[in-house]
Amino acid sequence: MKKSAFRKFFLFVILGVLMIVALCGRHMSHNSETVPLVANHPDVGEHKPGVSDNSSYADLDEDTIRVPSSASKSKTPSESVYVKYRGVVDLDGFKCAWTRSSFVNRICYLEESSYLLVSLNGTYYHYCGVPKRLHNSWISAPSKGKFYHAYVKGRYDCRLSGY
Repeated sequence: MKKSAFRKFFLFVILGVLMIVALCGRHMSHNSETVPLVANHPDVGEHKPGVSDNSSYADLDEDTIRVPSSASKSKTPSESVYVKYRGVVDLDGFKCAWTRSSFVNRICYLEESSYLLVSLNGTYYHYCGVPKRLHNSWISAPSKGKFYHAYVKGRYDCRLSGY
């Protein structure tokens, strides 16, 4: 490719990227409010940037998050996940927490039905009849994987309880 053709192509690409950045910046700043990031809040759990959960947080960055003004005044849409042996489950009403574990990625608990979802290496599994006390102990356990193998695996199987 000739130098002049390469320069034109390079300028075209740069111009395109700048236009996209400008449009995205205008979209994000229009009709939104800045909300401080709530990191490691006991009711929220640890958030991973770029990962959405069933809370009102969206578009996470290091210092702040942007929530559209309309979303802060109305109910935010809930997240759904695919659960092995069950299918799609809506996380509305679940209390979810991300973990730092390499094996147990996320724990979600629906207190009114003692129903627990857990992401193990990225695959969600469900457990029925899980006591709230067990869920709370698991969330605060130093090793989420060891706790799973000792107290959850092989117990609370929804397939055996007819769920």
